[in-house]
Amino acid sequence: MQPSRLVAHAIARLERSAREKVFRHIGWDIVRPAYVQFVLTERCNYKCEYCSHWRMEQYADEISLADWKAAIADLKKLANPLAIDFTGGEPTIYPEFSKSSNFAGPRVSTGS
Repeated sequence: MQPSRLVAHAIARLERSAREKVFRHIGWDIVRPAYVQFVLTERCNYKCEYCSHWRMEQYADEISLADWKAAIADLKKLANPLAIDFTGGEPTIYPEFSKSSNFAGPRVSTGS
């Protein structure tokens, strides 16, 4: 890791720690998430031995792209920058995956 990134990471960690201490001692909620996980779909096309998603007989309904965008927009108002991890099942088989990830921004990852 580059020294500048290491310093930035250390400062961010100290800021989060300070916010948590303020919340615990004073009750002011200034803690903001830095990372969020979204389950886009429970469906999966892999058959990993350790996972049960592909064995499910029925999956939960998936939310619409408009609802995902609204949730992401609300979270970005609360905490920006925000790292987003799309998970599931297999998030890339969600019909609107590319639109969801493009809207979410550059700090997006998947577990696949």
